Parts: sequence; structure tokens; C-alpha cells
Amino acid sequence: MKQEVVNFVTQASSSANKTVVSERIDVPYRIKSIQVLLDAAADNTVNIYPFISFDPEEPTAAAPAGFNFLSEFSQAPYLSGDGQKIRVQLNHIVKETGTYLKLYITNSAATTPYILAQIVIEIED
Repeated sequence: MKQEVVNFVTQASSSANKTVVSERIDVPYRIKSIQVLLDAAADNTVNIYPFISFDPEEPTAAAPAGFNFLSEFSQAPYLSGDGQKIRVQLNHIVKETGTYLKLYITNSAATTPYILAQIVIEIED
């Protein structure tokens, strides 16, 4: 198995929502972890919802089409924090090909915090 890291670097615009999208993944894979670093300006007002999707769309008005893979393992289907690193170990198998990883980000504050996120996946050699 080969590990790959899908990186997301973005800002959460004040009082707004956004979606960031990975490149297309054309092989089956296993999601091993998601790690998010939110700067202190996030102040627990930024929620990050991770999705597996079949399209590259970047909606802002609502969550993207697809499957929120945290909802399978967690009471809260999002990550949130302030000035800290959050890491969640997973073992979610994605058998379909042609998928995208997405982060749907909501920010209810007047600040514009930076977000660094990584999703680690395993791909068959």
C-alpha cells in the first residue's frame, strides 16, 4: 500500500461558507486520517465537514453532494477548534473510482482564519 496526502490550504471568509476540492482520484483507496490545523482566529466558529463526492463542484449555499465520511464514525460530522491541530484516525474504504475529496467549511464569525488540512489515503501499489 502506498500512502498519499491530499492537502488543502485555504481561508474561511468571514460569515461565509465555501467548498474546497481535491484533484480527481481515479483508483479505489482507504481514508486513513484527516488532520486540520485552525488558527486562533477560528475561535470554534469554523466547522469543517469532509466529503467524498463524484463531482468537482464547489457549492457555497449548501453542503456538497456526496458522503460525509465523519458521520460514519463520529457524533459530530464536522471538525472545529481554535489554534489547535485536530487529528482523527479513520479506516474508511472507498471502492468507487473517479471521486473527489471535499471540505465544506462554514464560518459564523467576523474573522477570516487560515485552515490547513490533510487527508491521508492509502492506495494499492
